[in-house]
Formats: sequence, C-alpha cells, structure tokens
Amino acid sequence: SNLVPFLSVYGNYLTIPNQFNGSEIKIMEVVSTEPLYLKGLEFDHYSKGAWSMEQIIKPEITEVVPDEGASVKIKFTDYGNRTLFRPTGSCTLIMPEGWTWKPDTGRIVSDKLLPMGFTYEVYRTGPDIRPYNPENLSIPEEMREPLEDIIGPVISGMETDKDKALALTVFLTKEYLYSTKPAQPPEGTDPILYFLTKTKKGFCMHYASALALMTRAAGIPSRVAAGYVTQRGVPFPSAPGKFLFNITGWNAHTWTEVYIEDEGWIVLDPSPRFSDLYETIFGSLPELNSEKEFEAETTVSKRIPVSYILIIILGIAAAGMLSVPVIKYAGEKRLGPRDYSAVLYRKGTAAAGFLYGRKAPQETPEDYLKRLSTDKEMYRLMKKITDGFTEMFYRNRPAGKTELKAMNTACRKLTVHTLKKKPFKAPFFHLINLFRLHR
Repeated sequence: SNLVPFLSVYGNYLTIPNQFNGSEIKIMEVVSTEPLYLKGLEFDHYSKGAWSMEQIIKPEITEVVPDEGASVKIKFTDYGNRTLFRPTGSCTLIMPEGWTWKPDTGRIVSDKLLPMGFTYEVYRTGPDIRPYNPENLSIPEEMREPLEDIIGPVISGMETDKDKALALTVFLTKEYLYSTKPAQPPEGTDPILYFLTKTKKGFCMHYASALALMTRAAGIPSRVAAGYVTQRGVPFPSAPGKFLFNITGWNAHTWTEVYIEDEGWIVLDPSPRFSDLYETIFGSLPELNSEKEFEAETTVSKRIPVSYILIIILGIAAAGMLSVPVIKYAGEKRLGPRDYSAVLYRKGTAAAGFLYGRKAPQETPEDYLKRLSTDKEMYRLMKKITDGFTEMFYRNRPAGKTELKAMNTACRKLTVHTLKKKPFKAPFFHLINLFRLHR
C-alpha cells in the first residue's frame, strides 16, 4: 500500500508486520508552519495481532475555510495514492472534487488514483472532540489480566486519566527498546503480549498497540492512528514563516490517541524513534519516577569523589587508545555484514557529527545526509557509507567483502577529512570516536 508502506493494510484490517521496511521514495511534500503528525486511518478494534475499524465516527472536517495561517498544503509526489491525510485534531478544507468519506474504511478517499503533483490544502481548527464509542474500550478477554498486571505498578496512586495515560507512555518509551526487526512470537501467541512480556523490543506498531491496550485496561478510551510524521523541514521561500517537509516511506508511522474528558482526543506516541519530534510538537512528557534509579545516582555521587572519577575515565581512555587495533580486529571477525555495516555507519556519523552535529534520533539516514550537502567531500564519503548501511541493515541485502571494505575505506577518509578541518581538536575527536564506535 502506498498509504503506509511498512504496514500491512488489507481492506479494513491493519496487521502487525514482521519488521519495519521503510523506503526512500518521496511520497508527498508538506508545507506547514511546524512539524506534524498526518493521519490517514484510525483503528478501534484489536484481535489476534490485527486492528480493524468497527465503529469509526466521521472526522471533524468541514468545508469552511478559517484563518489562512493555520493551513497545511500537501502535494503528492508519488503516483497511486487515494487517501487524504490530515493533521491530528479537527480540520476544515476545500474538499477536492471526487473525494468522499468512506465509513467502511474510516478514511476520506478519492474515487480514482491521483496523479503525481496533486495538491490540496487542510486547515487546522482545534482539538478533536468527537465522542468515543464502546470499541475504544474493548480488550480481548484473555489479555485483560496480563495487561492489568503490567499497568498496576505504573499507575498506582494516580487519580486522573491523563496522568495515567502519560505515565504509561513514558513507561513504554523508557523501559522498551526500539527495533526494526524484533523476534517473532511463537505460533498462537499474541504479538503485543509477547512484546510487553518477553522481547520488550519492537517498532511503532508494537508501541502504539501496546499503549492503546494498556490505557483501555486502565479504563481510558483509545485508538490507533496510522499515517506519516514530518521531520526536518527547510524554509519555504514563497511562504514566509513556513517550512517544506519531504515525506518518504521512512516517515510512515503509527501512534496512539486517547480520549480525555474536557479535552477530546490527544496524541500520545511512546515510540522512542520519534520522541524528540513528539516533544517538539506536543511538549515534554513527565519524568518516570524511579526510586532505584535515584538511589543509585546519589550513592555514586556520595561515595566516589569527582577526582577519582576523572582518573578512572583517563585510565579507560588510555587503555582504549592502546587497544584499538585489537578491538577492531576482534570486532570485525565477530560481527556479520549487517551488524558491521551499522558499526561503520555509527563511526561515519561520529566523524561527521564532530563538524556538523550528531544525527538526531528523529532523522532518517537520508535526512542526515542532506544536512552534510554543503561539504562536498564529506557528503560523498558519507553517502557511500549510508547507501551500504541502508541496503544491508534495513533491507537485509547480502553484501560482499568488497563493499564492506569500500565502506571501511570511506570511514577512514572521513576521519582524515574531519581532522584536516579541525586539527587542534584531534585528540578529543579520537576519544569521542572510539567511545561511539565501541560503546
């Protein structure tokens, strides 16, 4: 599906796929004053690893055009799309000809495939205050007890639905690991329970589904939304104050929306991949209270003087410098091509980051590469590393020794290029690069 490339969308169902498979194909261009979550579908019923749309209520979209400043312009750059994407919350728009509301699929669609270059405008007007329905509280009966056992300690003592929902979001973000290819559950095992209780690794579909079910177990209405997120934008010359965001398959995403009394539906995104973006748009999440973590920090600060810590760090750094050839040789022999490509990519971004800033968590490899475009030599070398990494790590394409050797050579040349640009900081760079490579 061109809608959400890495998700399995068939008819009214959204099934949890085995792995995240992004794409560099540009799907749309978005012009807005700020980053956005762009929604295409909503799902309310969960059963056996799949979401469906049972009682979808028509989105708050009318044809009244409000303040021009709230507009979001969307242009399709890939052929074959039929779904209208809209910002979260309620919206208004000038309905394009041929677009209709399809209650059986929970989305606004065109009666024909749209050509490349098709453009429309949506206007944000406020929160989504549609009422929730019984399906927004439904949980498979066999999952209720395990879910209650998980959420109990997290929301204990909390009174409001919003506090509980935020605490569960932070819990998932902090305690679970993001993985594009998590271990698959045994046959007959629910993938979300397997994620929550066994692997504790997954991507956005696992996080969004888990949070939706956990909030329902706490008595809070919820749903899963699917669409895209915008990331790093560039100033749009013909519209002062607005930015252009290029959307590719890597921007495909799912998140959770919960219903809070007097506020309507609010967006919650527990996926660590977009945590920085979420905070940019919606504000920071509260800290997860942890007495054990606090006690550990205070114990260290009381018992170990700062001077001792500095001596230990310098000793480790010196030992690391002396053992680089040994570590490198052992690491290359131990890692397979896919994992070693990730090591080389991390080494490359460490070198590039010394000059142009580290890669942000919400940036795709392609986004970060574009940030380096002003430095032609840096861009050329980093592109070789990035291309190899995305092919091997995300698309699981087999690689030969020649390609890995070329990536390794590019890493070395990148390091030399960086040292030429910042020669007086060379010792610090070597230390930082070593720690980033072998952490």
